Parts: sequence; structure tokens; C-alpha cells
Amino acid sequence: MKTSPDRFPSNRSDKLMGAFDQLGEMMIQMQLEFEHSLDVDRLARAVDLAMDAEPVLGCRYVGGHFRSFWKRLPAEERDSFSVVSDKSELDRFIQTRLDHEAGPQLRVCLLQQASGDRLAFKISHLAGDSAGLKDAIAVVASIYRTLSEDPDYLPVPNVDGSRELSQVTQKVPISALPQIWRNARQEGRSKSKPRLTHAFRLINESGEVVRTDTPVFLTRHLTASQVSGMTSLGRDCGAKINDVVIAAFLRALYKAVPRPEGAQLRLQTTVDLRRWYLPDGKSGGICNLSFFEYPNLGEDPGADFRTTLERVAQFTQARKASWIGMSSFLGEMGLLMLVPRRILNYFFRRVALDDNSRNLLTNMGPIDADSVTFDHPPSYSFMLVPPLYVPALGFGMSGYDGRLTFSTAVPEEFVPAADRFLDTLVAELDAGIAAMQLTPAVS
Repeated sequence: MKTSPDRFPSNRSDKLMGAFDQLGEMMIQMQLEFEHSLDVDRLARAVDLAMDAEPVLGCRYVGGHFRSFWKRLPAEERDSFSVVSDKSELDRFIQTRLDHEAGPQLRVCLLQQASGDRLAFKISHLAGDSAGLKDAIAVVASIYRTLSEDPDYLPVPNVDGSRELSQVTQKVPISALPQIWRNARQEGRSKSKPRLTHAFRLINESGEVVRTDTPVFLTRHLTASQVSGMTSLGRDCGAKINDVVIAAFLRALYKAVPRPEGAQLRLQTTVDLRRWYLPDGKSGGICNLSFFEYPNLGEDPGADFRTTLERVAQFTQARKASWIGMSSFLGEMGLLMLVPRRILNYFFRRVALDDNSRNLLTNMGPIDADSVTFDHPPSYSFMLVPPLYVPALGFGMSGYDGRLTFSTAVPEEFVPAADRFLDTLVAELDAGIAAMQLTPAVS
């Protein structure tokens, strides 16, 4: 049987994500709510075996200025699984940062309840993005199910599965590079000129920067009826649900956040390159293959929701037709991967403190019920966005079983303001549905 090496090299994406630590707590989380109890011993065994099945999960990251690597942790040092009996303990697990330099890169917490267990996963963003977390959970769930039939089961380590960015770059013909670079130049102008950005930032009355080790996670869960209305709304305007959410977000910004003169309504959104460039949308191993797009509607979103949505859909369709996600991948972010770690950290520290930063809206995608089945599928599941350091603020969305969840994370003092904004976002979605003569469901 193949065995995992004690040490293996990192890649350029790992170095870039390591520098993202300057922007926030780089961890991505998923919660699964069950109507049954899980087998604790079998689950603990499955989590531990997953560290061998996908070797990066059982490592600590050793970062150097020029060369970095992954170092395997002995089984007794992984400390990756815990069991709690009180929701406050689960909340503490969710709020606690994940140190990729200490490892492991995946942690799991089981909340045991008489009404049904709740399971929380978190992955270091340095090891993987939201798709990487889904892959990791799918591995744990598969091992958990297999152990019920074969208690002595040992998975084959995925030592040959690629975590490299070359998985994607080799799919792009050289003839496309001039157009991608033209796109990158246009993107650079759009996201920086004029400099002022209309965004929701976390700045208290004294103007101080507030950082906390215990962010408060806020969520809004949309019903299947609301999501169905969003789908119909998008279909009527040639748009997808992601476009509908972007349109609602920009309209919520315009309505709820004071706009400086000349400020542009723009966002930083994410694109999973697996979906667009890899067979079956799957990477060889758990890794980061998500990069950025930057919608910009100028100073005014339009007179009504339909106008905003049509403009967003036009932007998205143009990007889909011209190497979506590649402008940041082979442009600014690609260049940053080439510089030493010290310079990378300095660059992102400057970005973190920028009082003109864009809001991040990341679509973490649908959660497949079969891949998160632990004997039985969860009744509900959702993901949590990484907490960004103030004044920046990020939002995420994920879907499960026809429903949708929004998430954000803020220091305690900003909870009321963030709650109001989430309410405004949902209200804009419902208003858009109603304007198209659809009936919104009550959240």
C-alpha cells in the first residue's frame, strides 16, 4: 500500500494563501444538522483516517520566505476531533481560529443532542477552499460509512493527486494569453479607478480598528420557496442565482450604506476554476483553485431590481465568454505568487488596513447531500465564510436541498449593524421577487 511522505513541498498557491492571513482568520466551516445520533467511535476513527487518505489534512505548514513545505503530524499530535454536549461549546469551536502552522488542517466537533446531532467541520484556507472543504468532508463521510461494514478498513493515501495550479493552467491554450492579459488590464482599471468604493465597512464611532479572536457568526437561512422565486426571477432576466444575489447585495449597499461622492458600486466575488476548466469539476487533491471577479455597476445600480439584475447578468455573461476567473489568476494574483513571503505579507497588511476596500461576496456553492451522508443525510447543512479583519467585511452563501444560507462574521460591537444589513439584503431579494409578480416566502 502507498504511504504518505513525512514531508512534501508546498506550491505557489499555498504561499499566497499563507499571506492571506493578514486579511482575516483564514478558515472555512460547514455545519451539518442531523435528526439521528452518530457513532462517536466510528466518527473519530473516520476523521483520523481522513488525515491519511488526504495527506495535507494531517500536516502542519512550515512557511519560509522562499521555500515552504508540509510536515506530517504523528497521529498522537493531530488532536482533530472533539465531542461536546452544550451548544455554547460548539460556538466556541466555531469561533476559535485554526492555526495552519500548528496543524492539523482539518478539525471536527460533534455536538450530541437528544433531538439529533450537529457536526461542525473547519479547514485551513491554506490547505483548501470551500470545494476543498467539501472534498475533505466527503472523504470523512465515505470512510465513516465504510467502517460500519469493515471496521479494519484503511484508505489508500492520495499521494499522487495534484494540488498544483497547473491543473488549470494546462487547460488554457497559449493563444488565449493575450486576451486574458487584456482582460486583466481592464479589470485592474475597473476595480481601482476611480479609487472610491461604495462598501459596508466596520468602523466604530471613534474610527478605531477593532480586532477580536472571537468573531460572531451571523446567518440568514432562505426557504426553498424564496430560492425558487430567485431562480424564476433569474430565468426571466437571463441570470443565475449568483447574479440575483449580487444584484440584491449591491442594491442593499446603495440603500443601507451612505455613499461617498463618486464612489463605485463594486464587489470582489469568487470563481471556482474547477467548475470551468477541470473534467467533472474535480481537482486531483484538496487545494485552492478559487480566484476572483470584480463586478462594478458604477455609481448607481439602476432604477429597479430588474435593471440591476440585467446589468449584473450582462457582466457575468461577458466574463463567462472570455476566460472567467483567469484575469486574477494569471494577472495580479499570479504575479504576487512570485515574490518572497515577506513582501507578500507586507502587501496584504496594506490591503487589510485599506479604508477603501471592497466587500467580498463568495459563493461557496451547493452542498451535495450524498457527499455529507453519515448513514443518513443531514436535515440541513450550510457553510460559514472566513472572518475578515476590520474594517473589511466579507459575506458568503451556500446551498443545500433547495435552500440558501448567507453568512458573515463580525466583532461583537458590529453585530447590530451587520444584522440590519443582512435584513436589508433579504428584503431586497424579496422585493425583487415580488416585483416580478412572484410570491416571496417568509424567512
